[in-house]
Amino acid sequence: MARVRRRPKRRRAQVGPVERAFFAEEPIPPDANPFLLMELELSERLPNGTLVRDLWDMVKGEILEKWIAEKPGTRPRAWWRFDGPGEVPASGEVGYLDRHGHLTASERRALGRSKAS
Repeated sequence: MARVRRRPKRRRAQVGPVERAFFAEEPIPPDANPFLLMELELSERLPNGTLVRDLWDMVKGEILEKWIAEKPGTRPRAWWRFDGPGEVPASGEVGYLDRHGHLTASERRALGRSKAS
């Protein structure tokens, strides 16, 4: 008789302090495993099966809100990797963000740009 194999239950991914620091481009906690940073940077999937993009999707709202307030006209590396074209274009961040409608109203004001037609 054929045996039915059950799929293991997937646990919801957790965003820890190392992942949050990685996406915000801040220093990791002193007691953190630095090898996790390499996994986040170089892999699409972590050893536990979690997709790095899924982690980014979980925190990008809060990361971008703080990032844009502090550094208008720019985006963190994770944004370029997962939501943008992959790399910062040669034309520069502000130019790309402006042309593609990614600048927020507050960024436009901070950068002195009028609404694009």
